[in-house]
Amino acid sequence: MQDSNFEQEDKEKKNYWIYLFFFSILLFFCVFGITYSIYNSDGSDNELGTGNIVFTYSDVGQVGNGIALKNAIPISDSLGKSMIGTNQYFDFSTTATTDKANLQYQLLIKKDDTSTLDDKNVRIYLTQLIGNIEQELILDDFSNLPQVDINKTKYYLLYQKTLKAGLENYSDSFRLRMWVKDTAVGYENQRFSIKVDVYAYQVEED
Repeated sequence: MQDSNFEQEDKEKKNYWIYLFFFSILLFFCVFGITYSIYNSDGSDNELGTGNIVFTYSDVGQVGNGIALKNAIPISDSLGKSMIGTNQYFDFSTTATTDKANLQYQLLIKKDDTSTLDDKNVRIYLTQLIGNIEQELILDDFSNLPQVDINKTKYYLLYQKTLKAGLENYSDSFRLRMWVKDTAVGYENQRFSIKVDVYAYQVEED
């Protein structure tokens, strides 16, 4: 009877070590699997790049982030492009940090609901400021600007640019003018007011 008890105890000990061995193996694979998963999810293929863009403006003539026409008379393009007086242009800039992702930003125009002047009577002129030099980017009728819907709001796309990843405090400066075109009709006692905004989003590498 005593021998039988010893055999039972010996069998239980063997079973204990077998169970412990398999538990250790199972625990190893569980830990390894978790470690691998963490490493894999933190790899470059799944890493999201970040970026941001800041829109600033110079409050020339206290017009805020926009520009307006009120009871304006038609003028030629050559005269409109050279306007430098108070309330005749709007200066603004964008500053971007792109970190690990390409970033595209769009300069968007929101037309004020109180505007009464027909779009086709308005000329829009955008230049980029490089030091004291103005480089022409856009000269067109306002009615030719493409329309885009963002967050259920209608905008007019003025200009867009893609910035490569890895930029820090990259800056562009712009000057915006608009005037009543010299062939306009029905412009008397009308007004036209716009505000400029910036929308940016991540884009894939070319």
